[in-house]
Amino acid sequence: METIKNINLFLPLVTIILVMAGSVIALVQFCQQRKFTRIQNLSQIWKKFMDDEKLMALFVSLDKEDLPVIESFAIAQKLRFLGLLEEVALYTEKFKVDKQYAYYLFQWHFTYVFKQTGTTKAFWENLGGSVEMNKPYWSKSFHFAQACKSE
Repeated sequence: METIKNINLFLPLVTIILVMAGSVIALVQFCQQRKFTRIQNLSQIWKKFMDDEKLMALFVSLDKEDLPVIESFAIAQKLRFLGLLEEVALYTEKFKVDKQYAYYLFQWHFTYVFKQTGTTKAFWENLGGSVEMNKPYWSKSFHFAQACKSE
């Protein structure tokens, strides 16, 4: 009888411990799922770059430092490119994405457009030059580019 009484005293404690452990496990899984979803969202932006032939051609020209070709790209394509860069910068800032993943996927996109002297000048040539590049509405992308360590 004494043993049953002792068990009855500890049963609520065991229940509380099990509920707490289950809650911690559920929270950890929830956080991992959210992190995975944020990485998937970054991958979707990456896919937009990869699936658009004109954006890919622009990136290849930037990578080859083919300055006359970069300068001649249509303004609409450059603005689309910049729009996706801004999406990455905003998404990374607002949704607590591990910046290392964003830098890994997009560091060269940002570097060519905002940091590398030759390609930066050629890219912005028909968009308004450095005056346009330094407008406040590109500041998120510009700051993201400055944080990239493109080595």
